[in-house]
Parts: sequence; C-alpha cells; structure tokens
Amino acid sequence: MKTAALSLGLGAALLALTPACHIRFNTSSSFMTTGGYRFDRQGDEAQNHQTGELPAGATRFEIDHRFGKVEIQASSDTGNYGWEWELHTWADTKEEAEEFLGLIELRVEPQGETARFELVIPEPSDAKRLRGLDSRLTLRVPDPSQAKVENSFGPTRIEGIQGKVETRCAHGSLELKRLPGEMDVSTSFGNLNGEEVGGGVFRNQHGRVHLNHVSGSVDVSSSFSSMSVHHVDGDAKLRNKHGGLDATHIQGWIDAKTSFSTLKVEGVQGKAELINQHGGIRADDLQGPVTARTSFGSLKLTTAGDKVEVKNQHGSVDLKVLNAAARRVSAETTFGSLDVWMPPETQGWVDARTSFGKVSSFMPIYESEKNGSRHHIQGGHRGADLEITLRNSHGSIRLQEGH
Repeated sequence: MKTAALSLGLGAALLALTPACHIRFNTSSSFMTTGGYRFDRQGDEAQNHQTGELPAGATRFEIDHRFGKVEIQASSDTGNYGWEWELHTWADTKEEAEEFLGLIELRVEPQGETARFELVIPEPSDAKRLRGLDSRLTLRVPDPSQAKVENSFGPTRIEGIQGKVETRCAHGSLELKRLPGEMDVSTSFGNLNGEEVGGGVFRNQHGRVHLNHVSGSVDVSSSFSSMSVHHVDGDAKLRNKHGGLDATHIQGWIDAKTSFSTLKVEGVQGKAELINQHGGIRADDLQGPVTARTSFGSLKLTTAGDKVEVKNQHGSVDLKVLNAAARRVSAETTFGSLDVWMPPETQGWVDARTSFGKVSSFMPIYESEKNGSRHHIQGGHRGADLEITLRNSHGSIRLQEGH
C-alpha cells in the first residue's frame, strides 16, 4: 500500500509549515518568553475539536506531539477505535487566536501497519503574537498494538497495549498501566509511574519513578527525586542520584545505587549489590550473596546469604547473618559502632581489630592484643570454613550471638 498523507487543519487557509521546529516553553507556567513567543495564556482563546477513524489495518502507532496531553488506550471493542484531537490557542485578540488555530495541524499518515500522528505548528517568526497553545490527543486502538510516543511539555498516559511501548518524553509525567510487552520509556521533569508493566528500560531525570508488578527484568534510572520498585519477576538494575531508593520483592539479583538519601531493600532472592553515598542503607530478607557500601549514614542489614561484605565510613554497621553455614563475613566502618550477630551454632574463625574502641566476641578468643588505642583479637573455631573479618576505627566491635 502506498503511503497516503491526510492533513487535518483547523482553518480554511492551511499554510505549508515546517514540522521540524523546536520550541522550548512550558504552558503550565504563568509566563515564559522563548524563541520569539510570549507564552502566558493571556488574552482571547479559540478552540476546536476533531475526531476521526484510525487508518485501516494499523497496529503500530507513532506519535510526535508537544504542548499538551497524549493518551492511548487499547480496547477489544472494534466500535470504539478512533482518535480525538482538542486544540486551544490564546492571542491578544479573538481573530488572532482563531488565525493561529488554523495554522496548527495534526497530520495523520498511514504507512502499512503503522499510523503516524504528527502535530505541526508555525515557526516562531510566523506566530509572534501567539500567547498560548494546548493540544490534547487521544487514541483508542486495537488490542494487541504497539506504540511509540514523543511528547514534550505535557503528560502522557498509555494503557492496555500488549506489544512493545517506546516513549521519548520531556517536561511531563508518564503514566503506564497494564502493558505486559517490552518497555523502553523515558521522560524528564515529571513523575514516571508504571503498574502491571513488562520488563525493560525506564528512564527519568528530575522526577519520581514508581514501578509495581513488573513481569520481567528492569533497568531503571532517575535523579533528584525518589525511586520505588516493587514486585519484579526478574533482575533489577536501579540507579538514582540525590534521591531515595526503595525496592522490594525482587525475584532475581539487584544492583542498586543512589546518593544523598536512604537506600531501602527487602526481599531479594538473588545476589544483592547495594551502593550509597552520604546516606543510610536498610536491607532485610536478602537470600543471596551481599555487597553493601555507603558513607555518612548508618548501615543496617539482615541476610541469609553465604557471603557478606559490608563497608561504611563515618557511620554505624548493624549486621545480622542468619546463615550458620555462611562462608565469608566481612564488615568494616569508621567513626561508628560495628555490631554483628551470628547464629549460636556458627563455626567460624574471627579476626577483629579497631582503634579507639573495644572488641568483644561470643566465640572463644585465643589471642587478644592491646597496644595503646588499638585492640585486636583472633579466635573462634580453628579449621572452620567460615572467615569473619571485622575492622573499625574510632569505634567498638561486638560479635554477638543472634536469636
């Protein structure tokens, strides 16, 4: 089928406009001037509304949009398919607002199984007196379908699509719901929320990320806000900066990093690597090997793994090891207390040393050396497979019998 282009304008005199213009302004703010536009939504308003049918046979939908909301909903009701477009413009006079209303068009281009929707607006030099623009596009599409969306300065919401979903959004929230296919999504300066979504890549900047019930592995990143990821049926690679990170019920391994806030993890079945800077770590119900590092915050961790390595600087360590058959336990900190609990039946060899603090152990002690501010002990069970290495500076060490 040859590509056909249907141009949907909102005025009688439709100009040939360049679709590749890039305009940067925020319609939600009270005032902003950029690229020749004075954008404050003041003056007179004009509006129009259009609806249409989807191109026949389309199952992949590509959207290039800006300055407003995009919503895609999948449905099994064939009588409900179609698109809806609402446009508002503001200018100093009603006539100018209506003139700009006619200069903005939504192009719908069928390309085989793909339907492309593109919002085209005038260059700044052609619309110097335009004072506001709000475009809202809604698609009701067949199930299954695929979607690829580019949107800026407005929210995006996608629900019910069974196939792959791609987004490249900016300056707007992104809402994802009941999307079991592959995900490759991003936004910035807005929240990213996903409920019952497939595995894949989730990117945000300067905005919150919340994912719940993910049917696959995830690669998630954000900055300057919180991140929460729950119920992942796979592995989880999580990266945040200057924001809290909370992850629970991860069926595979987890690799989580953040800074300047708290990192909390619970219920990880595989290996756990937890890294923080200038913030605490709280981890519970870890079943695999664990590596945890932070600074300038407390580190509290409970694990059933067979290998544990934790390191802190300028903060306390509170470590509970539930596995009496563990092979290696290593814990280190400075300027804070170091407390380790092991099962009563644990058979291990202990090497613990500190400065400006005391060392104590519930296991037998064979060597104890004090030299000024330094205290070093060795003991436990000779020939045991488990090695327990504990280091501190400016703080005490206590190896205690757990319950």
